[in-house]
Amino acid sequence: MKRTLLIFSIILILFSFYGCKKSETQKEEKMETKTVDPLKNFDFNKDYLALFVWQSKDGKEEDTMVIRFYPDKAPNHVKNFLTLSLKKFYNGLIIFRVEPKFVIQTGSPDNTNMGGPGYTIDAEFNDINHIKGTVAMARAQDPNSAGSQFYICLDSTPHLDGKYTVFGQVIENIDLLDKISKGDYMKEIKIVKAKDFYGENYRKIIKDKDPHGEY
Repeated sequence: MKRTLLIFSIILILFSFYGCKKSETQKEEKMETKTVDPLKNFDFNKDYLALFVWQSKDGKEEDTMVIRFYPDKAPNHVKNFLTLSLKKFYNGLIIFRVEPKFVIQTGSPDNTNMGGPGYTIDAEFNDINHIKGTVAMARAQDPNSAGSQFYICLDSTPHLDGKYTVFGQVIENIDLLDKISKGDYMKEIKIVKAKDFYGENYRKIIKDKDPHGEY
């Protein structure tokens, strides 16, 4: 009798263990197949800001600057930047170029000046001047060779005006640019609605903060 009870208990334990493992496996499979497309319900017609989260190369410092966009001047470049940011393409990339009084550059998946997203977009040159904090797309000699790499001006660089597509401007914490060193990280680019960030009066606030003003 005892032997029968022992065998029955072992079978019951094994069955319970199998049931738990099967349940856990099913949960894992469901979690793996449930992927959320960040672009599915994204409205590109709204006004957005980018929060550029910087991290020092030793990982001990972090800070954030705010970038506004110029969709009326460079609609395809703004949409491209938003798309890459939402897909987390930029997260963790190295700031591989820092030239004092000129620019910082990042956005290459292989952390050199050669990488890109696997496609290019046509130039949208405009009349926005290059000043400190201006955000524009880097490119090769071909005017239509921009992809994912972008630069931010550390000073006025008028010789770049009309030759590269400007699509944004740093409007908060611009002094962070002076702290950035080669090899630091672009830890994350967070996209937020301008209205949520600054409130109902966001358009006036952005205009007042943007040194370009009229845009």
